[in-house]
This record gives sequence, C-alpha cells and structure tokens, in this order.
Amino acid sequence: MSPALLTSQLYRQTRRGALVICLGLLCVSGVFATVFHYFEPETRLVDLILPPLISISCLGLALYLCYHPERIEAVTQTLKFALWGCIVIPIDLFVLEASYFPDRTLVDILPPPLVSGILPLTSGLFLFIRHRNWRLSAIILWCFLSVPVLVYLFLNPTELYSTRGIDIAFSFGPNLIISLIFIVLLVYLQEAIEKLFADRISYYCDLVDRQALRQSSMEQAFTLIHNGPLQTLALLMREAKSSNISKTEIIDRIEALNTEIRAIGQTITDFNTSDEQILAIDPNFTTETLRLADGTDLDLDRPLHLLLREVYTRTLRRDLPHFQTVRIKVRDFHALSEFLSSDTKRELCLWLEEALCNAGKHAVGATRITATGRFQSKNYVLKVQDNGAGLENNKPSTGTIKSESLAMRLGGTFQRESLSSGGVVCELSWPLSDR
Repeated sequence: MSPALLTSQLYRQTRRGALVICLGLLCVSGVFATVFHYFEPETRLVDLILPPLISISCLGLALYLCYHPERIEAVTQTLKFALWGCIVIPIDLFVLEASYFPDRTLVDILPPPLVSGILPLTSGLFLFIRHRNWRLSAIILWCFLSVPVLVYLFLNPTELYSTRGIDIAFSFGPNLIISLIFIVLLVYLQEAIEKLFADRISYYCDLVDRQALRQSSMEQAFTLIHNGPLQTLALLMREAKSSNISKTEIIDRIEALNTEIRAIGQTITDFNTSDEQILAIDPNFTTETLRLADGTDLDLDRPLHLLLREVYTRTLRRDLPHFQTVRIKVRDFHALSEFLSSDTKRELCLWLEEALCNAGKHAVGATRITATGRFQSKNYVLKVQDNGAGLENNKPSTGTIKSESLAMRLGGTFQRESLSSGGVVCELSWPLSDR
C-alpha cells in the first residue's frame, strides 16, 4: 500500500470515529433538551419540534454510518445541512419575527438551545468539512448566522444592553470569531500533522523496500554461489581426493573457479547498484529478472514452462562431469494457466537448476536425464530424474532443506529418493487452484 493511500485510510477511519461520537452526543443532547422543554410551564412549539428532530436525525445518521462506513462523505454533508436547517434557519426566522412584530423581542423569543448550538456547529466545521470548503463555509456561516442577529441588536439598543442581549451579542460576535480563529489554527495544524505523518510513512516504506531488495540480492547471491562455485569446488575436492586429476588440471580448475567467483561478485555489485538506482526513481520497484549460475538473465514475465525450458537447456550446457556421459535429454513442461508471482517463478527455476546440477555432480554413469512438469489430478508435478548410481546417503543437504521449505510455501510436497532400477528422482508438487 502506498504512503498516500495509507495516510488517507487512517485519516478516514479517525474522521469516521469522531463523527460517530459527535452524532451520539448530539442525539443525547437533543433527548435532554426535549425532556427539559416538555416539563416547562410555557413551551414554544419550535422547542418541542427541533430537539427531537435533531436527536432522530443524528441517531439515524450514526446507525447508517456504522453499517455503511464508506459513505462518510454523504453523512457529513447530510449532517451539515441538518445542523444548518435546525440552527441557522430558525435563528434567521426569529430575527425576522422580532423585526416585523413590535410586540415581540429577540431576547425573549430566541431559545437558549439555539444560542448554545453555535459552538458544536462551528466545531463540526473543522472536524468534518473538507479542507477546500472550510473557508467558504465559515464566511457563509458568519453572514447568515451572526450578521442578522448583530444588526438587529445594534438597531435595538434596548435589547442589546439587557442581560440576555449582551449574552446573545457575545455569543454571535466575539465568541463566534474566536471559534473561527481556532478553526483556522486547527485546520492548519491538522494539515501539518497529516503532511508530517505522510512523510514518516513514506520514509519507513522506503526503508522496508530497500531492506526487501537487499534480502532478495542476498538470496540470489547465495543461490548463485551454491549452484556455481560451490558445485565446482565440491567436484574438484572429490577428484583431488581420488587422485584422478593432474596438477595442471587442478590449477586450470582453480583459475576457472577464481573467474567464476569474481563474476559472481560483479553480478552482486550490479544487482545492488541497479536496484538502488531504480528504487530511487520508483519506490515500488521489484526486480523481475533471474540470473542463473552461468550468467544468463531470464525475464520472469515470461510463462513458467518457457522459463523452465530455458533453465534446463542452459544448465545441461554447464561443464559438470556427469553431464558428459548423458546421451538422452528429455524435457516436457506443460503450460500453466494459473497466475504465479515473479518470486514464485524465480524459486521454481532455481529449484530446477539445483536439481539438475545435483545430477551433473552426483549421477555417476548417467546416460539419461529427464525433466518434466505435468498435471497430475489437481497438482502440478515438477520432476527431475536420472539413471545414475543413485544416492550415496540420505542425509538432508542444504538443497533438500530449501526444497522442503519451498514445498511448504506452495502448500505441496517434496521428495528425493533412489529408484530400484537405478538413479535418483527429485519431485516437487503443489496444488493448483484453477483445476
């Protein structure tokens, strides 16, 4: 997940939780206001209608948001218009009523809950309204809410200088201005925090990507060394112990081994350099190539069966002793319609390369090597078989441990055993989801 998407998701979750809490508080406040007005000696009709209407609306919006969390923008807009209709419009109507009816005054007919509702309305402005709209909403709120009340009070100084008039003037004047100033500061603070959070997420994601690339390079380096110089060194040690190799040939083999190790060192350097350069340009970069022990690069975007054929052909061309006696080379890899990731293709190709190298190193007297990938029931079975001398011992090697680990990740099985007719078979199978 990209840093921007993660930041946006966390912000939406926090915003949704805050909105549900505010809706619950408004619902409870409406219930208390309804009960309070119901038991008053003289109650206006509007006092009995607005509080329960607000409670019902907020409860409905909270339940809707709990069942449909993705509709937070629709709920936000609905709440904004609901509060506007329940607070701003009634206040303007009270101002008109006091202006056109001389026997009525604003300080007498303006309900206290409407005055106290200004604070949650302005608080909701910076909590729930999108940043690009908050300035326009603040200006409209000031024009339609404060201006009519303040103009009326200044035109009627008798009401203005009364105790209730001063309270109303301060609520719609300095208090509202202070609330709007806090809105400005909080919005800018919120933007700064979001930017800082996004930068931190981006930084840590970059670290994780770089670590993944380094880990991938280390694994590829280990495989190159295991399937290349270590195989050559093991053969050289075996032949030196059996005294079947001359001093000159030993020197030639050591020089070849030195060249092979240096080539792998350059390959590892190229991996690290190219990966770091590409990651600096594209943080989402993942390598899509595989380098075999002979230096061949394979494009992992190709189908698996074509990659396996290439691995088979390239590996059997290597100068391993028991490949020299092989006269029959059989390969048959069925095409897979199931999607496999590049990492899975890489591991399967390296498994085939190692299995073939083991045959070239250990299959004494082998004249036939077969590599197949076929469908059996609901499984795909990748098999390498030779007709050499068979296994010398059944001790689990590094290759066996890696093969068993690969089979576990694929949800399949691995087995390596000697055949009664002679030779060794290595078999890796895993279930297919599309069969």
